[in-house]
Amino acid sequence: MFSCIDTGIIRPSSSPFASLITVVRKKDRTIRLCIDFHRLNSVTIFDAEPIPTLDELLAQLTGSKVFTKIDLCKGYWQIPMDEDPKLFTAFQTPLGLMEFNFMPFDLCTAAPTLQKAMRKAVGHLPHVASYLMIFSSMARLGKTICLTWRPHGKPFDNII
Repeated sequence: MFSCIDTGIIRPSSSPFASLITVVRKKDRTIRLCIDFHRLNSVTIFDAEPIPTLDELLAQLTGSKVFTKIDLCKGYWQIPMDEDPKLFTAFQTPLGLMEFNFMPFDLCTAAPTLQKAMRKAVGHLPHVASYLMIFSSMARLGKTICLTWRPHGKPFDNII
């Protein structure tokens, strides 16, 4: 949590709203703090951005020979939130009430928002958007995927 404060991902809040956190032990025995946004998500208007199915993505990859990977492990935290909705992301911690400056993973609109950002960043590049959309589909299936950056030519210079 301290690293999220230090990097500006979260900040102290005076919001009238507060979601609860749950402590989950990961396979490597470290701790992950998960925020329960179910109440917020239940009143949020869902963004119907289409996210391709895994079958659609695999069909698009057929015959490909060169694959490039981009680190999307903290992709959600690359998307700044507008000031007004930040108060709705507030959550209780031992350090007091905090809120997000950048999009948290657990919001129901997170995956569609990331999908739009990826499409905007690489949609003009042939075949690149297909590869990047795999992350959203995998996240939607409940999988965690970490991709690393390995550039394969000039078209990728504009992404980073």
